[in-house]
Amino acid sequence: MSRNKEKSQSVLHRYQALKDEEAGVLQSNPNLRPRNVQLVKSLPQAEKWRSTLITEISVKLTRLNNPDLNDYQIRDINDEVNKHFREKRAWEYHIVSLGGPDYSTFHNNITASKTGIEVNGYRYFGRARDLPDVKDVLQARSLQRKAQESKKDKASEEKRILKERSSRITSDYYGFYDERGKNTEYSIPTADDIINEVNEALGKTIVDPIRPLNSRPLKSVDRDDDLLEFERKVKRQIQKLSTDQEPKYLTIDFDNLPTNEKVSKWLVDKKKQELMERLGIKK
Repeated sequence: MSRNKEKSQSVLHRYQALKDEEAGVLQSNPNLRPRNVQLVKSLPQAEKWRSTLITEISVKLTRLNNPDLNDYQIRDINDEVNKHFREKRAWEYHIVSLGGPDYSTFHNNITASKTGIEVNGYRYFGRARDLPDVKDVLQARSLQRKAQESKKDKASEEKRILKERSSRITSDYYGFYDERGKNTEYSIPTADDIINEVNEALGKTIVDPIRPLNSRPLKSVDRDDDLLEFERKVKRQIQKLSTDQEPKYLTIDFDNLPTNEKVSKWLVDKKKQELMERLGIKK
């Protein structure tokens, strides 16, 4: 073919392309697709370029599953697919600016854009997911996710146990109520209370009240003086009741078991002995 003939065919081709554009015929040759989407002012043409990109993506995704491809070919094709997805997204934004539909909100488009596995903004499709370095990254991510889930489960379990224990703790645990009864205000024992407890332990009334009290709590110096006087009086009363020949230890005859009265008497004597030792009284 001569040079003149080639030139004439080239001019004819450009003329035919211009006439097709004026007539509204859409271009579909990928080699003629502009890199800058802003150069296309026609909405139908922009949608046509988006359609051609979807076709190219589908073909290359099918090629990625070819078992005859080596790792280098897989990486190249996977790079091209990622590039086509970015270009398709640019055309979709441009279509919206031209007054067309927003394809990014369509269900099929969302599903297709989220296929594969994303690592740091880059997606791996088909056999690209089985590449050695990709496997290592995915395994590390899986271990990290399991560790986070385990930590979250542990924190949730600790929170549940703490909540369960808190529900079982009432105000009694913090000493808000008297040990002798719930919902009663705790009161400081008076001198009469102390004297009555000692008389009860001794088994009989051996100490009279020191002075009339109006059941008010003992305070500061008055309490100390009353207790000292009380202890001296108790000491004198116990000395009068003590006998010189009282045995030091109580022996039990197992052949002849004691009655309840004897046991009660032994307990009373034991309480008396403990009280005398506490007050420092010697027989």
